[in-house]
Amino acid sequence: LQTPLNHAPGELDSNAREIELTVADQGVTRVTGLILTRATEQILRVTDLPALPAQTGVTSSVVVQVVADTAVRAVFANLPSTVRVDEPLVDSGQPLSVSLYDAYDNLADGQVELSLTGGDAAAVLQGPVVQQLVDGTAQFVGLSVSVAGDGYQLVANGSLLSVPFSVRGLLPTRLLFSLQPPAQVSPGERFSVMVTVTDSGGGAFESYAGTVQLVLLNGVLLHGVSTASFSNGVATFTD
Repeated sequence: LQTPLNHAPGELDSNAREIELTVADQGVTRVTGLILTRATEQILRVTDLPALPAQTGVTSSVVVQVVADTAVRAVFANLPSTVRVDEPLVDSGQPLSVSLYDAYDNLADGQVELSLTGGDAAAVLQGPVVQQLVDGTAQFVGLSVSVAGDGYQLVANGSLLSVPFSVRGLLPTRLLFSLQPPAQVSPGERFSVMVTVTDSGGGAFESYAGTVQLVLLNGVLLHGVSTASFSNGVATFTD
């Protein structure tokens, strides 16, 4: 019995079958259509069934190492349905996991390369996008999407898609004086200040459409126009 040491799943099967040899076969036969579907080390055994009960059969076996076939399915774990632009898809304590399976549900080996589809065509998947499969699973941290949009999907190895997810814009988080008031002014002297609303990434939240009011904490009356609207994330006070 001769067989290669490595087979992809689907080339042999583990179902026993009985084959009758005739004199014309001269003791040799070819068995086709066998399938093995589980990627692991398996033993292929052939047994000569004696013609008479008193005779002893002969058994021979060979080890067949079955390796996983090309991945046809990906399972994405810990991928949220909504994330913020430029912020990590997942936190470092709970990585994004991608498991690859072949047609017989064997875990694949090799590596996973992620890309992005859907949403805004200008979006970029940022961070380390290639990871090695370990026991069929690759783990990713530090990934983010550069542009807000809906209907994004991660793509593993060029064709295996995740479920869709959305990327929202950053949230306004704080106000800061981008133009500080002077350290000292005379009574009645006019001065200007600028207030910027920033997002969680530290940049100006340019789409913010609110207003801001200035007051003095010591109870002194602040003269002039003390309320201003934001434009491109900045409110300007000139009087």
